[in-house]
Amino acid sequence: MVFPAGILQPPIFSNVVQPAIANYARIGVVMGHELTHGFDDDGRLYDAAGQLSSWWTDSVAATFEAKAKCLKQQYDAFPIVSETDGSLLGHVDGSLTLGENIADNGGVKLAYLAYARQTGVDVLAPAEAQLFFTSFAQGWWCQKRTDSLARVLMHTDPHSPGKWRLQGPLMNSPYFADAFQCPLGTPMNPTKKCVVW
Repeated sequence: MVFPAGILQPPIFSNVVQPAIANYARIGVVMGHELTHGFDDDGRLYDAAGQLSSWWTDSVAATFEAKAKCLKQQYDAFPIVSETDGSLLGHVDGSLTLGENIADNGGVKLAYLAYARQTGVDVLAPAEAQLFFTSFAQGWWCQKRTDSLARVLMHTDPHSPGKWRLQGPLMNSPYFADAFQCPLGTPMNPTKKCVVW
């Protein structure tokens, strides 16, 4: 795995101007995201030698497909709205974005668990977890798109819009819901969470 020097600087990474927890929540999420691609809807089709190979058992493949279907349907329901007038432009294409959505969700979980493990706990204290998730949100997801660009990207970009790259993984994270005490059944703590890994 290679990370170009351009990404290894603030606000994504710094061992000088931000705490370690912010590095985990930013570059750690990127690393977790890229690792998760090895087990997404495309990466799972290749073996350890990089050869196209069906190496999962039928049972594992069926479980993956069911979990991936949940995530696809969840993202299919996410609206894409105009930043100009708030009108509905369409919805995220859960099939087109599935691999990236799996990786986004996996990356947040892996980075959270890596930081917790590094600090010697299974679950971060609420204030620390809040700092992790806030650092994640501040690191990446400020975007501004014209309506015409949004319309093109919703049919061509394998990544969900920034809003859903942030909110989707957090909605599916029990750690986020616990940290911010989101009541069960609210938008950021839905009763049905879609967790592939």
